Amino acid sequence: MRLNNLINYLLENMDEAALRGFSLDILKKETKRLKEQRGYIEDISYGLSQLAEKYDLPYMGRGSSRVVYALSTGKVLKISRDEKGIAQTEAEVSVWSNPSTKEVAAQVFDFDPDYNWSVMEIARTFEVPYNDYNGSLEHELGIPTAYGVVFEIRDIADALLSDRSDGLLPEQITDKLLELPRGQEIVLRKRLDKYLENPHPFVNKIVDLIDNNDLNTGDVVSDHFGKTADGRIVLIDYGLSEDVAEQYYE
Repeated sequence: MRLNNLINYLLENMDEAALRGFSLDILKKETKRLKEQRGYIEDISYGLSQLAEKYDLPYMGRGSSRVVYALSTGKVLKISRDEKGIAQTEAEVSVWSNPSTKEVAAQVFDFDPDYNWSVMEIARTFEVPYNDYNGSLEHELGIPTAYGVVFEIRDIADALLSDRSDGLLPEQITDKLLELPRGQEIVLRKRLDKYLENPHPFVNKIVDLIDNNDLNTGDVVSDHFGKTADGRIVLIDYGLSEDVAEQYYE
């Protein structure tokens, strides 16, 4: 089952009573024990994953540096697997601690002081625009598309963050436009320019979030956003700061 589908399934069908017996106190006590007993990040991660499996926490998947379990229909547990995961969790906590960020970032409810784990808000995720444009964040935000060309939210963010005084657009946008016949390129370019002059208010908030927290736009992709139970659109994965990108991805 795809991660997006699993999240949506949990939101609709998960029985929180099945999680009875697990608590943050248990998580914190086990984290402390593992730190005292082993100390290595990978060992702590393995021990915490074993704890999650012991209590039958629904497994939601893993990225390159963190593994995720559902705690309830509203919260997930992110466990850092290595140094990169620690850095990403620390970056997310830092972003969430910025008062200007809280409106558009998924809530961090709790976290380990050494960033071995965090408890975050869960949200119904958007589709990747190339797979299902109508279910994507780009469709929700009215980002222009035509002739088979899709501009992603990170394309728009990059454009708004760039110096466009010379009339130039970021390379990834220009490359997409140049794939089109000249007439279609001109039409879509005009639509895009008009959108960039007056983007959806949420796009402006995301651009501010990126700019104020020195985030890399690599995380700003459609399926890293979700819609909460109360209808808010939030960024649910925002651990890729420029420092993290420079240290672990270059």
